[in-house]
Amino acid sequence: MPKRAELRSGTDIDALARMSETLINGQGDLTPEQSLEFGRALSEIAERLERAADVLARLMHLTNPEISPQDVHLTPREMEIFGYLADGQTNGEIASRCWVSENTVKFHLKNIFRKLKIRDRGQAMMVAKGLRRSIGGPGTTGGSAG
Repeated sequence: MPKRAELRSGTDIDALARMSETLINGQGDLTPEQSLEFGRALSEIAERLERAADVLARLMHLTNPEISPQDVHLTPREMEIFGYLADGQTNGEIASRCWVSENTVKFHLKNIFRKLKIRDRGQAMMVAKGLRRSIGGPGTTGGSAG
């Protein structure tokens, strides 16, 4: 079975967040090791986003054949919000995590629903969870430990 490239754990995400915070707040420079780790984590995130877009296009074509995979173009922010939707988070929770208003979350969700021809939040959650399982993102089940 092919091995998927993914962030190794939630601690990688936490480390990435801490390094970003350090840079944003101007609290100093990253060490060469931190810079290497930061670059690796960003590359892995970019790979996962590319895989996610491909899998999403295939999922949407299966559930809604009149949609061409070339028609599916979600922005990085829409992909982020779609991921939080897979976790079952409310609009308010998503807004807090993304540092935006609830109205902005609603705007992005409406765009996602329109682009993917999704009828409601329940269908969106099913598609988002299917996408997450397909790309091996956080919260997936069925993986082996070691």
